[in-house]
Amino acid sequence: MAQIQVLDVMSQVSQICRECPNTVLIQAYVDAARVFCNRSRWLKATITGATVVDKRTYSLGSDPYNEIFGISGIDIEEAVDDTHPLTERVSSKWDTNVENGVPELYQYVPEAQLALHPKPDAVYNLTIGLVLQPKSGVNSIDDSLLVSWEYALQAGALAYLLKLPGVPWTDKAEAKVQDAIFNSACFSAGHSAERGYNAGALSTSRVLVMEPYCASCPLEMMTSEFQWNRCGMVSR
Repeated sequence: MAQIQVLDVMSQVSQICRECPNTVLIQAYVDAARVFCNRSRWLKATITGATVVDKRTYSLGSDPYNEIFGISGIDIEEAVDDTHPLTERVSSKWDTNVENGVPELYQYVPEAQLALHPKPDAVYNLTIGLVLQPKSGVNSIDDSLLVSWEYALQAGALAYLLKLPGVPWTDKAEAKVQDAIFNSACFSAGHSAERGYNAGALSTSRVLVMEPYCASCPLEMMTSEFQWNRCGMVSR
């Protein structure tokens, strides 16, 4: 995932909203990107990791630019020739009295955590699809959002900026037009992501360290041996 500075893609918006401070332009664009990703679940990444015996809940790690707000799916490697998906189900439906075994169910747990059921009876490799949105307050966004949806983010930013009261660029009628464009794009992107036509960013080579978890380390610091060398932490 490559990041692009928001100001580098704001020329059309800034021409319409002349005299608008850069900080406000950036905030409007990033907020639009956050809403777009949250509604459509379009921006995704794939990480890998492994379970820990008798452990139900795992941290999904962190990223400097994006925050995790959901899981699109999980595959578990039960054996070398047996990899299959887990089923998403709310934990209130789980029978917590069952013995440890091969996990069959999962649930996303805010913020950026994962719960498995039943608790693992061994170490199993996992491939986890994450659903992402830009963090609030960042100055850049993932460039994959701009390939098909740059117009949508511009519309979302304009819908907010043009309805601001008491500024030279206020245009409430046009704000409604841009808001309709933005909402339509969110709907289209959601269908696209759901059907798998555009799953967001390409799968990454990041490795998820399931246990222990260090909040100071971004996912990019992890190695293929399930280690964070910077912290000296090892999951297995």
